[in-house]
Amino acid sequence: MKISEKKWVIPELSENSEINIKQGFHPVLGNNKLEGDYENNFYPNDTLLTSNKNMMLLTGPNMSGKSTYMKQVALITILGRMGAPVPASYAKIGVIDRIFTRIGAADDLAGGRSTFMVEMTEAAKILHKSTKKSLVIMDEIGRGTSTSDGLALAIAIATEINKVNQSLCLFATHYFEITELSKQLKGVENFHISTKERDDQIVFLYELKKGPASKSFGLKVAKLAGIPNSVLNYANSIKLPTNHEILVETEQEISKNILEQNKGMEIINEIVNIDPNVCSPKLALDLIFKWKKSLDS
Repeated sequence: MKISEKKWVIPELSENSEINIKQGFHPVLGNNKLEGDYENNFYPNDTLLTSNKNMMLLTGPNMSGKSTYMKQVALITILGRMGAPVPASYAKIGVIDRIFTRIGAADDLAGGRSTFMVEMTEAAKILHKSTKKSLVIMDEIGRGTSTSDGLALAIAIATEINKVNQSLCLFATHYFEITELSKQLKGVENFHISTKERDDQIVFLYELKKGPASKSFGLKVAKLAGIPNSVLNYANSIKLPTNHEILVETEQEISKNILEQNKGMEIINEIVNIDPNVCSPKLALDLIFKWKKSLDS
């Protein structure tokens, strides 16, 4: 789509929890003529968030356009609820009580907070305050700490937003393991910003497509930024495959774990209340068989 072909329309407003945008584009970026082939290769993107499909998981390499796309959706939502024209061919915007964002990475020197502490504080506010009618934008949550802790936190936060808060959510991440959430949780769909490799170079297409990204292209982006080849070659030689297993519990697994914990507590309480001075060998053996039977059932 050429810039000259883009349109602004008056959106439909509804009382439901939904955001439906067809051929949307960034209201600022889409009206600036940039260098390169941007003029003739502008990709408008669709967005559909409803109470039944409330989370879009976005994957793709750095610079592919994930953050820009999410900001685009937020700006169109604000304009739409104002009653102003929006940059799209069609838009239907439901009631949105608040827009929460967790984007960027910066510390708080005056407040004595590290980058990760700022990130977690903002995430905590979102988890405590967002509702079914909120729009939540989470950009690479968990990146300020170790990979294992960051992945675990990202999975837990995404699950909480989906199941408890039930907010409309755009969730961008580099943790490909999180894409498994679409198989575990209702309302979660995978999307990626498409890219191509050409002559050992990465080409950003800025086009939103269904499904998870195939890989991160981190070294390719580093090459674009001017990292020396010696560093890139060494990084490639020591790069390790990811072996993280996603630990997402289904409803049945959660119920099973709670039941097992309850059984364990009952047995512990019985042990605490036993007086070993009056417990005969036969009674002790009977109790052991009883506890084993309870745990095996």
